[in-house]
Amino acid sequence: MTRLLRWYGSSPLNLLAMIGSFALAGYAAAELLPVNPFGILVWFVAAVIGHDLLLMPLYTLADRSVMAVFRHHPLKLPAVPWINYLRVPAVLSGVLLLVWFPLIFRLPSHFPASTTLPLNPYLWHWLAVTGALFLLSATALALRLGAGRRAARNGPTPSQEAAVPPADGTPDHPVQPEPTDHPNQTPAGKTPTRPGADTLRDVAPPTLPDPAEPLNETTGAFAHERTGLTASVPTGMSPAGTILPDAELLDVHGTATTLYAATGAATSVLLFYRGSWSPYSNIALSAYQEQLLPQLTERGIKLIAISPKKPDGALTMQQKHDLAFTVVSDPGNIIAGHLGILTQPSDEARAAQLQLGLDLNRVNADGTVTLPMPATVILDASHTVRWIDVHPDYSTRTEPQQVIAALDHLA
Repeated sequence: MTRLLRWYGSSPLNLLAMIGSFALAGYAAAELLPVNPFGILVWFVAAVIGHDLLLMPLYTLADRSVMAVFRHHPLKLPAVPWINYLRVPAVLSGVLLLVWFPLIFRLPSHFPASTTLPLNPYLWHWLAVTGALFLLSATALALRLGAGRRAARNGPTPSQEAAVPPADGTPDHPVQPEPTDHPNQTPAGKTPTRPGADTLRDVAPPTLPDPAEPLNETTGAFAHERTGLTASVPTGMSPAGTILPDAELLDVHGTATTLYAATGAATSVLLFYRGSWSPYSNIALSAYQEQLLPQLTERGIKLIAISPKKPDGALTMQQKHDLAFTVVSDPGNIIAGHLGILTQPSDEARAAQLQLGLDLNRVNADGTVTLPMPATVILDASHTVRWIDVHPDYSTRTEPQQVIAALDHLA
């Protein structure tokens, strides 16, 4: 199976579907071409011109218009890439309209005379089928949303988000969006380092608030949670050798894409981070850009950062750090769920986040507070997990040189 995936680039079902499609097209050509070759040629050319040059731009305009309307209302976005649940019934209804439009619009035809059947029902039949398609699509979307919420409620307990509090007691809270003149605050998008810092362990977390001040109720909530979770070990994590199924993602502009489209048919490195509101995520992604990306680029390996944030949040992260690698949103934490690396903040930490203005229900694309543990995954060309490193302690990350060493070992 792995050899087939590496050679073909997709699943056997895709190969069977393609073979069946070509077989059906060959059968139709063998039956129709000998009867009326000139008419079939005219029909084919007219279909190419009419569909590809006229209708396709209209499809694209309508699709982008819908996306633009909902992009201006990010809080109302569903928990999954909803646009596909609108596209599929619309495309199927459009195909039926293209095939049957002479009968649907009751155009002059030899059909009634040759079949003795009236034209009246076709319009209502097409409308009924279209309504049924949209109803089925809406039902599928509702079921998927419900499944995502149930998975979030039944996911790992808050005790799985272990972390050792840094020396300055810094909580994992939202970073200020603009640079500040506060002497103890690091401007957003900058990576503070200690003298001689060569690894992420040597990188100082942003000092928010002043470490000289005693912990208050809010900052103490984070420190208390992380102190009590130092011994946590992730359970249910997918081992090396797991094949990740394709999953729907959203790019930084909210356009639907997939995991396989983002990774391509080559080795890739996936970075799972909590969100641009996390100072540790900001530091880590900036460090990966400087220390890891050049080495991966030399090897022809893609670097992809994944979080559950809404696409507007992913864009903020990319713009803030001028990242040169791909940043995508995983609505519903589908990929992280397959890997078994989901977690949730404790009630105490959740209350502290809300006091600091961080509402994960609004930040995350699925409307839940579920987060991925910071993790680094190496996928091969067949989308098989070859190496995975998970950090329940969200103040730590995989070192860039660990990734390079793992790639060297796998090679």
